Amino acid sequence: MNIAEILPRTAKRLPDKTAFVFNDQPTDYKTLQGLTEAFAHGLQKLGVKKGDRVAVFAPSSLEFVVSWFSAVKLGAVFVPVNIMLKARESKYILENAEVNTLIVHQGQGEIIQSIRPGLKFLKNVITIGAQPLPGALLFSALLAEKPGREMIVDCAPDDTATMIYTSGTTGFPKGAMITHGNFDSNVKGIIKHLNLDEGMIRVSVTPLFHAMGLTVSMLAVVMLGATAVILAKLDFEEFLRANERYGATMISGAPALHYMLVNDPRTAHYKLSTWKVGTSGSAPLPVEVLKKFEEKFKIPMVEAYGLTEVTTAATSNPVFGVRKPGSVGLPFTDLEVRIFDEQDREVPVGEVGEVVIRGPAVMKGYYNNPEATAETLKGGWLHTGDLGKKDEDGYVYILDRKKDMIICSGYNVYPREVEELLHTHPAVMEAAVIGIPDPKRGESPMAFIIPRPGKKVSEEELIQFCKENLANYKVIKAVKFVEEFPRNPNRKVLKRELREMLKN
Repeated sequence: MNIAEILPRTAKRLPDKTAFVFNDQPTDYKTLQGLTEAFAHGLQKLGVKKGDRVAVFAPSSLEFVVSWFSAVKLGAVFVPVNIMLKARESKYILENAEVNTLIVHQGQGEIIQSIRPGLKFLKNVITIGAQPLPGALLFSALLAEKPGREMIVDCAPDDTATMIYTSGTTGFPKGAMITHGNFDSNVKGIIKHLNLDEGMIRVSVTPLFHAMGLTVSMLAVVMLGATAVILAKLDFEEFLRANERYGATMISGAPALHYMLVNDPRTAHYKLSTWKVGTSGSAPLPVEVLKKFEEKFKIPMVEAYGLTEVTTAATSNPVFGVRKPGSVGLPFTDLEVRIFDEQDREVPVGEVGEVVIRGPAVMKGYYNNPEATAETLKGGWLHTGDLGKKDEDGYVYILDRKKDMIICSGYNVYPREVEELLHTHPAVMEAAVIGIPDPKRGESPMAFIIPRPGKKVSEEELIQFCKENLANYKVIKAVKFVEEFPRNPNRKVLKRELREMLKN
């Protein structure tokens, strides 16, 4: 098998149907298949083969879609890199993944040029845009290749198709190895449980480098033969205009988007009556927002739950059937979801424990990280680190995170990474970062700071320091200066007490 086979199959069935729209420019399935064949041939001429890592450091675009299908059909491993990452962060991923071919948008060119000397595995650089980086090829030049025949490399279901880097318990990004079989199982599960069909028209602002964007906005669309209108960023007015213009049949995104839809008066100026269903994921959706959404738009809002390590989604409320506000619904057909105690024993109905998942959508493991893999996949179950419970009907409820991970606009932020950066500032003696509620982003990082004696620093200066060194969603929103942190007898900072300090 090869999950990339879904494109040529759909192109033969629906050659003239629009697959994707970028910048109001539609591309049909026949054209997309032709571009993919040409680019795959170009990659092959560069020496890309089965098992090689091919990274893309670029915004959502037609080139991104072509790159994924081209690399994966050759049996290579696709590595999407978040375009919000700075040089230090992106270098770590490219080196850890042992990337030998990098496709980079010219907008990220300056970052790549600054770290390129340290990328010892890198052999090929391909630039998206009019001007190639020094020593790089143009993406458009590889599209000019003329393939002699259709190429697709046979892969085992357990072969890695994509590595998506996600923050974890150590604070260092880990490459979750998503296999051909993982994608096949999860995409089919999403289609079935959300009752999707080829008539779906989806306007998406979820980046394609994100697991949800890659799986739901790209692969599910191609498997169905549906249409996706993908916007490079969330401009709310443009988002509403696109939904009206293209007659979108579903609305999906993180809670931050639904918060805007419920509260922003501009929604009244657009025809959104073609929506049939709404879905929410990436972070908990407040019940109040869910109810207001359903009241305002007169369509069901389905909350789902998942994580990168299970490809994308693991549970959802049914589109047709009983939907329970506050719940993330029922497990997908091929997945088992249980609640375990600290000894990995299943707890009774209604009791709180760690959410664990088993089934064909669960990742193969973390690349070059056997310790983290063993810890996360202990006993054959994916230990999510989320605390939850199940009711008597099997519906799952997510209550909190076992660790201190912050989810900001659907992106994971691990406090240690931010703390380690703050500790490099000359005026900071100690830093502790927690998540604080943010009505638009779900959560945002906030820092408690013990200043270095004799040094002065302002809140604005520390926020700017973070802006210069971290992706925007990791930047602290506020700073509170303190003389000491609450600690346990082992001097570990008690973050729950820091949260209580804010409440009081």
